[in-house]
Amino acid sequence: MKRFFWVLLIVVLAIVGCDRDEEQSSNTRMIRMEIERSGNVSFDDYSLMAHQTFGKPIWLDDDYLIYYKAKLYRASLNNSDYQQLLPDSIDCYGYGITYSLEQQKIWFCNEYGLWCCNFNGGDINKISDVPLKEIQLSNNENFISGYRIDRANSLCLVDLASGDMEEQSTEYSVQKVFYNEDLQKLSYLCYVMDNKNSTQVRVRKRDGSQDQVAINFGNIRVENVQVSASGRFLAGTIADDGPSSYPLPIYDLQTGRTIQFTEVRSFAMMPDEDELYMLPGSGKYFSIVRYNLITGELTELHSGIVGAYHLYYLNELMMKADGSKIRITGWGERENNDRRLL
Repeated sequence: MKRFFWVLLIVVLAIVGCDRDEEQSSNTRMIRMEIERSGNVSFDDYSLMAHQTFGKPIWLDDDYLIYYKAKLYRASLNNSDYQQLLPDSIDCYGYGITYSLEQQKIWFCNEYGLWCCNFNGGDINKISDVPLKEIQLSNNENFISGYRIDRANSLCLVDLASGDMEEQSTEYSVQKVFYNEDLQKLSYLCYVMDNKNSTQVRVRKRDGSQDQVAINFGNIRVENVQVSASGRFLAGTIADDGPSSYPLPIYDLQTGRTIQFTEVRSFAMMPDEDELYMLPGSGKYFSIVRYNLITGELTELHSGIVGAYHLYYLNELMMKADGSKIRITGWGERENNDRRLL
């Protein structure tokens, strides 16, 4: 009889536990949201977190372009049917890639130099014998900038028409380089080792003169630094698709002025206009905002509330290459009408 009682008790507790688990999980919802430039929003349930086994994708027309370590891949929007673009004889070591929607080209590096191909992996050409890292296309798409793989204190500029390369040195460890053709200025993210140690964005003229600090992030690691479509504005933050908020400083190369948003979880520059999408975070939740870098106009695209769910965690922000759509994956918690969490 005692044995029967204990068996019955265990069964009852297991059922109650399952009910609690189901009740708890029903309060959380994973949502994939797609926002058009016009402001139209659509969303669907997203049951599993997307694991990118080939690296972080770049969203081209109807497909992703994906790179990871030694190869370059293309895949459908739902991360299926991966296709290797480059032949086995040509590597792409994941040093970074850049691309042009207008020219339908991708530029990449390996130990033999700088290369380009089209979006289907064909028409492969070698541009320069010098391999670079974290390559970036200039605002008018005539130059590639980066730093040498064997010299992290270098600033390199490759003329895509001739293949000629200019190289300058700096006393700092370079992480990214941008070039503005109109203003003839090089901007670079670097780590400055001195008595305080800091991560900075510095700006200099193309001839190497007038090197100065544009943004000082302090003694933190910063990787998410981007440049606007015209090459005029630089912005960066420690935040990159996470639950925490950090400052987002924005520097104007033309005027030398800096503005700063205090709480941003992630951001992405528009590819064709001097605008950016950002996810400001106030406390636990976030919204989705478009910011015009020229006029200073803020437009809320979405409040972060989907039905009874208030989004509180961002997994990824991804922009289509032509700037027509963004995709956001997030978690939400179900709430009462009085905004108390259930």
